[in-house]
Amino acid sequence: MIQYIKGKGLTPRIWGSLSAKQGTTPVDWKDVEVDIWSIGWQRPQAAIAQGAKIINITDIPTYSVPSGSNSQGGYGDYANYETQYNRWTPNDFSTGGGPRLEASNPNILGGGHAVWNDNIDLHETGLTSYDIFKRFFKSMQSTAERTWGSDRAAKTYAERIQPASVYAPQSNPDKTIEDSDLFTIKPETIKEYLAKKVQKTEAGLNFEKDSSIEGLVGDVGPSHVLKLDVTVTGDGEQVFSTSGDNQLYLADKDGYLAYKFEQFHIQFDKKLEKNKRYQISVVTKPQKTEVYVDGEKVERIANPAHPRLAHNSLVLPLETIGGFQGILHSAELSNKAFVNPRLIPTDHFTVSASSQETPGTDTEGPVEKAFDNDPNTFWHSKWTGHQAPYTVAMNLNAPEKVNGLTYLPRPGGGNGVVTSYEIYAQKDGQMVKVASGTWENNAKEKTVNFAAVETNKVEFKVLSGVAGFGSAAEIQLLKPLSDSETEEPVVPEKPVTPEKPVTPEPPKLKRWVMVQLNLLIAL
Repeated sequence: MIQYIKGKGLTPRIWGSLSAKQGTTPVDWKDVEVDIWSIGWQRPQAAIAQGAKIINITDIPTYSVPSGSNSQGGYGDYANYETQYNRWTPNDFSTGGGPRLEASNPNILGGGHAVWNDNIDLHETGLTSYDIFKRFFKSMQSTAERTWGSDRAAKTYAERIQPASVYAPQSNPDKTIEDSDLFTIKPETIKEYLAKKVQKTEAGLNFEKDSSIEGLVGDVGPSHVLKLDVTVTGDGEQVFSTSGDNQLYLADKDGYLAYKFEQFHIQFDKKLEKNKRYQISVVTKPQKTEVYVDGEKVERIANPAHPRLAHNSLVLPLETIGGFQGILHSAELSNKAFVNPRLIPTDHFTVSASSQETPGTDTEGPVEKAFDNDPNTFWHSKWTGHQAPYTVAMNLNAPEKVNGLTYLPRPGGGNGVVTSYEIYAQKDGQMVKVASGTWENNAKEKTVNFAAVETNKVEFKVLSGVAGFGSAAEIQLLKPLSDSETEEPVVPEKPVTPEKPVTPEPPKLKRWVMVQLNLLIAL
């Protein structure tokens, strides 16, 4: 292969491996460019001795395998760009256990870093090029600064002075916008926009499939909210807005609220009824997009082909509004924070668990990690010695109406992902079952709704979880949208504990904890 490439007048570049895979076939490395990615696979001096030109791309610390976990280190979501700045230069291979060569060695071409998009197919986590660029750019800064060789550079990463803008002029990879780009479109303001075939009526702005509002802001990065007050009157696919190949759907080809961004077509479990008016909020966050219809959060539909898909960044496609038949009563683009109106704040209750891995790690273990609003950390039952039931306890500081619970599996799936459950609430001093069911083993957030009950105690009992463990990235309690929601009578039902082997008594719960989530895993 090397001879063939050279025969075309080109310079071969290969990943070095002859130190580990020596073989008996002679290899002509004269003037071949060799990436030194692992000292065990390819020793830099050996490559130079064979006539190669080398490039330092040592996997520790320059490799990144994007996953969305925000982990940092060798083969992490982000490369260890701080270590790269502090300890790495193109001639220094010591971070990977190699030598430090003379910087003036003419056979050292330079250095680099690598972003490996290995999480695809069944391992797909949902990251887009928008997300991956952030991983690439963080490492690129360190790579660039450590290949300059300037004595004016900061000695450590922490001492670096960042410019006002880290990006080149006229570039905007974060898709940020100015406040002046925010908009409120309604009959009273439509004259301010470039509208084509949009009819202003008493009901609102009437759209046909060929109607449009053009010249809007374009691509809008995360941390924005698009609020729509809309009535769909047409049949079939209904496109609300477009930028390039990306689209936001009021109804996709299957009839669902959805969007298409880069390689992903993400559907939400809601089909709008024809001639019915809806309030829709599309909430974009880093690595997460939420959709609310009339105040209710709508679940994303899981794709069996991507069971680990946990992240869904969306750059809102707002170059043009149009492609639907209906009435747009109003459309508002805002940068104000949006909070789920049904969410019971975590400071309304305290938590503990009968089984938790303590002290755990930075991302895994104690039950508090299921209530820290960080989807990249998670509670996990004790790794060894404990069996079901596992109880995560939440006790409300004062009785509140509760009518739902959300469960977000640990990032990337794995041990403890819940597949069947029961939910109990305390009523008149007794625990009453209010919901039960099964879930698929995937990374999608699950929501359980049940009849409102005023309670100060809830139990979430896991009847089965992957590998017999219990885990959760986030658990949230939900309340009715309106206090006027009537409370339905419920029949007390004593919780049933499945038969299980005799195991050591789990640690006693702290008395200050009030609401319980019993996590029971049938092994």
